[in-house]
Amino acid sequence: MKNLNKFTKVATAFLICFCCVFSNTPNVFAAENADNAKYVYLGGEAFGIKMFTKGAVIIRLEDFNNGMQSVCPAKSAGLKVNDNIVKVNDIKITDNEQLEEIIENSDGECLKFQVERNSSIIDINITPQKNETGIYKIGAWIRDSCAGIGTVSYYDEENGVYGALGHGICDIDTEALLPLDSGSVVCASINSVVKGENGNTGTLNGYLSDNKIGNLLLNTELGIYGQYEKIDNNKEKIEVSPIDEVKTGKASIYTTIDNSGAKEYEAEILNFGDKSCNTNKNFVIKITDKRLLDVTGGIVQGMSGSPVVQNGKLAGVINHVFVNDPEKGYCEFAQNMVSNFEVSHKILYENVN
Repeated sequence: MKNLNKFTKVATAFLICFCCVFSNTPNVFAAENADNAKYVYLGGEAFGIKMFTKGAVIIRLEDFNNGMQSVCPAKSAGLKVNDNIVKVNDIKITDNEQLEEIIENSDGECLKFQVERNSSIIDINITPQKNETGIYKIGAWIRDSCAGIGTVSYYDEENGVYGALGHGICDIDTEALLPLDSGSVVCASINSVVKGENGNTGTLNGYLSDNKIGNLLLNTELGIYGQYEKIDNNKEKIEVSPIDEVKTGKASIYTTIDNSGAKEYEAEILNFGDKSCNTNKNFVIKITDKRLLDVTGGIVQGMSGSPVVQNGKLAGVINHVFVNDPEKGYCEFAQNMVSNFEVSHKILYENVN
């Protein structure tokens, strides 16, 4: 993240573990026919994500002193939080440093910003002003990348992709879905756990390696997807459960809380919310396994994407923790998450071509 009011460089890192968030996405796909059984390889492994945004995303607008008064050229010109700056004077923006250099070298002349807002492209003219140290600024905080730890939900051999998180990668400040330009997934090591308690969300702590194991293709409200290079040969395929077969009662989750790999833990599906495919909070789960509760207190940041298995089938994916009751959290139906990739990838392909 960089403050374009100030010269000092600010790190662009996201949270070490992706926040468990939920939000709606347009109802653009239908659940698969239960007669067409879908099989995938079960996930549960912790992994690292390094993502670069398409353009530079505005996360905050802020006044600065130009020597006479407080000003914010970006706000005055009509720039808004969550706008994505894709070009300035017809130059494609690829990162914070490039944008800062263009603004600082503007000599106070008007710059033509091409901005993506709500899937539309608009032009905004902004005239930078000098701050008190004589550097041209526009008064905006921006983000161009993030990194964090999450959990793989499944591997789809048929499409050659993995699905993970059960929610999109969002900006930590605005909670808006970040526009994906490119990204990679790498091995992650978990070295400690901050236990969750009522009012305080716990977290998996660890570090990302340079060992790339795949890429990032899609960042959607219902999960992230990408190609993987290889999976464990010992993994077995599991059927994706039709939505109408997911019931309240006993279940298991698979997740990683240390460097010994993914393990199975007991849980219980308590009740159902909105069962439609346009939300990722389809049902509520409660962790009941004492082994997991003793270490994590329930669901913690970094466990987003942990698969839920019931009656030998992949029923869902954990994606949210109740802050005031960390033993419980929301889950998305696995069938919706798998179907979402096929439709989202089709839309992406059509747009590219």
